[in-house]
Amino acid sequence: MNQRHWLIMIPMGITVAMVNLDISAVNLALAHIANDLHVSLSAIQWVVNGYSMAAAMFMVIGSRLADTWGRHKAFAVCLSLFLTGSIAAGLANGEPGIVIGRIVQGIGMASFPVAMAIVHTAFPEKHRSLAMGITSAIAGLSQVVGPTLGGAILHYLGWRWIFFINVPLGITAVILARLWVPEMKPEARPKLDYIGQTLLAAGLFAMLCALNEVQKWGWDSPAFVALLLGGAALLFVFVAVERRTRNPLIELDLFADSAFVAANLIRVIFQIVSFGLFFLLGLYFQNVLCFTAIKAGLLLLWLTATVAVLAPVVGQCMDKIGARIPLLVGMALTAAGCLLLSRSLTQASLVEMAVSLGVLGVGFSAALTGTVSAALSSAPKTRAGLAAGVLYMNALVGASLGTAATGLVLRAEAHASVGRFLAIQPVELTASQRQCVERVAVGAHSPELLSTELPAGAAPKVMPAAREGFVAGFRKNLQIYAWLSCVGLVLTWFLRPPQRREGDRDTG
Repeated sequence: MNQRHWLIMIPMGITVAMVNLDISAVNLALAHIANDLHVSLSAIQWVVNGYSMAAAMFMVIGSRLADTWGRHKAFAVCLSLFLTGSIAAGLANGEPGIVIGRIVQGIGMASFPVAMAIVHTAFPEKHRSLAMGITSAIAGLSQVVGPTLGGAILHYLGWRWIFFINVPLGITAVILARLWVPEMKPEARPKLDYIGQTLLAAGLFAMLCALNEVQKWGWDSPAFVALLLGGAALLFVFVAVERRTRNPLIELDLFADSAFVAANLIRVIFQIVSFGLFFLLGLYFQNVLCFTAIKAGLLLLWLTATVAVLAPVVGQCMDKIGARIPLLVGMALTAAGCLLLSRSLTQASLVEMAVSLGVLGVGFSAALTGTVSAALSSAPKTRAGLAAGVLYMNALVGASLGTAATGLVLRAEAHASVGRFLAIQPVELTASQRQCVERVAVGAHSPELLSTELPAGAAPKVMPAAREGFVAGFRKNLQIYAWLSCVGLVLTWFLRPPQRREGDRDTG
């Protein structure tokens, strides 16, 4: 291994760090985006969901672009899309601009698997594990410092720089990759499954869009029913097409192994819980407790740092005893952490909150590492790359589902809580003023909005209603997360050692 290999690591490390910093920092910026652009909770959800849905749609295909286009072209195109989306989001002055920018960013997220593929193929086999370990460490460290760095950027520069900071980093990565990464075009170029990709993307988008907008449209609205059933039908057709095509996007026989299915389901549950929780925590800290962005970032750092420190320890443990027991303990601790956090919301005790976040961090570290280990160990070695792509695609689907479902529960509980409070309070509000209270109650706007939109003297009276509305929605979501974690705990039963398959046999 020579100096050239370490030079290759620089642009790839910048890319991995940039993508992971963006994910953690944007969650902290949601409250600032909502207050500045005056957008609804649905729009805030789309800031998260637009990114994760687009990333899920293009994650699998992104891992194959380097084999089809060549590494330089695939990396440059994907990263350029990410930067274009970053600029669009940073310049946005309303809901359409910020959502479209995030969707383009999500498509550009395909640069992440391309970067991982470049690192994997550029290093000699005996040093490949070290290189991948360094790349994973960069990703983990970026997620750890993301909340704190994001808080500092928000405090001193504003939310737009959460996106603008990507531009110099990305341009540097593209230039250095052009200078230092040798081109390696494959001899055989596999055909991309465009039909399968289109069906999968359209089906996922339709179903997640329906869930994201159901509170506004209504459960019995034609738009909701059409999107939900249409999305399900497209996914059914996708499965039928993938069974018959010669070069499928996803080889469905992977799902014949119950351990692989269980690992993917547990990962989906983990993503629902973790993304939903981060979505709520950023809003709760800043729009309900009125913490500064830096203080909110430091509290989130306690959770992410716990995950980063313990994940390698959990990985070493799994090398000895397998993924089943650590995952069982991890899902149990996740459920316990959610219930502990739900108790601390009313008093807003920082000590109780820190304990709860610490317990969640231990549980998250086991779930994050364990699902990867369980999924890859239950797939043939010759399909490890595909198994990883499927796992991460399902993880992004779970992230989108978690944000959509969390917003749905939050809106319903906040609406009911505000209604109960106002029914016993001598405050006369118009329909638009009540909607203002509910927007604050779901965390879409800061409490200062009440002072400007409500009659004189009304804001102090309804402020408890808005606060209790958010707390009620947050608490209900935490209870649901706890139950889902228990389902994940049960699923660990299926994580038996997989049967030896043809693809696992030694060829030498």
